Amino acid sequence: MQKRLITLFSAAIFSAGFIANSAMAQIRFIEGKDYKVIENPLPLHKAGENEVLEFFSYACGHCANLEPRLLKWVAEEKPKDVGFYTIPAVGGRMWTFVAQVKFTAEKLGLDHQFDAKYFKAIHEDGERALLGDKEKAFEFIMKEGKFTEEQVEKAWNSLQIKNSLSKSNHLWQQAKLEGVPALIVNGKYLVEMRQYDELFDVIEFLLKNKSVTVAPKAEPSKEDSRSQSTPAKEPKESKAEETKSSEKAPKEVKEEVKEAVKEGKSENTVAKPEEAKSDKSDNEATEESSKKESSEASESEEKTVQDKAVKEEKKAA
Repeated sequence: MQKRLITLFSAAIFSAGFIANSAMAQIRFIEGKDYKVIENPLPLHKAGENEVLEFFSYACGHCANLEPRLLKWVAEEKPKDVGFYTIPAVGGRMWTFVAQVKFTAEKLGLDHQFDAKYFKAIHEDGERALLGDKEKAFEFIMKEGKFTEEQVEKAWNSLQIKNSLSKSNHLWQQAKLEGVPALIVNGKYLVEMRQYDELFDVIEFLLKNKSVTVAPKAEPSKEDSRSQSTPAKEPKESKAEETKSSEKAPKEVKEEVKEAVKEGKSENTVAKPEEAKSDKSDNEATEESSKKESSEASESEEKTVQDKAVKEEKKAA
């Protein structure tokens, strides 16, 4: 009996400790201190997927120092259902140049290992020319991927790269970022930069407690399925949607006409809003005209009676 009580007591202590630790985990990291909430959240790369996004620059020494730890987290610690994405920041000549290097390498198929090598060349090997010398940057890319100069030049000058640079600047402004490295969880939570180990603890906390809420799937209409399969576009799309909705109106009128024909009415009996309003105005005008004529008739009759009375009085006199 005593042994059983001891077992139950131990289990109770363990449960209390687990609950306490869970509670501590919930309050361990605080908004405004350990992370900030982005007022205008960034779009996710994949709808419904938890993600970590890094803004960085090859010109940034702190980004270079973080890179090895970040690659280790991606390879060994990152949950499989969490996406990891990087965007080079733009903003001055140097940052824009190295951002174009990153986007060009990415377009040619070079992955995060290229980032580590480019960081090392600049910040450890002292190859500072890679921060602004196009010829040196091309040579580096060609060597890493065994590309021809023509291939690199074509990618460098492509419309895709120009759009990527523009998008990077747009997202930077939207998130109101002030420096790099910047790590953003689920497009909404900006992690405050501290010691690296604690940094990844904050990321883990946000992924667990601020996960993306996936709405239950409903039976989509054809228009819904089309909108789900394509990424969100610029506000111009809203005008297109307005046009679509306005184009539906004639179809609805035709349906009303068909119903009217079935009931034995002619198509002309289906009044549109303007016609109904006109009919109402005509009825009101007719009614007012009738009232006016009736009033004039009664006044004329009353005047005739008065005239007769006057004549009778004159004869009597």
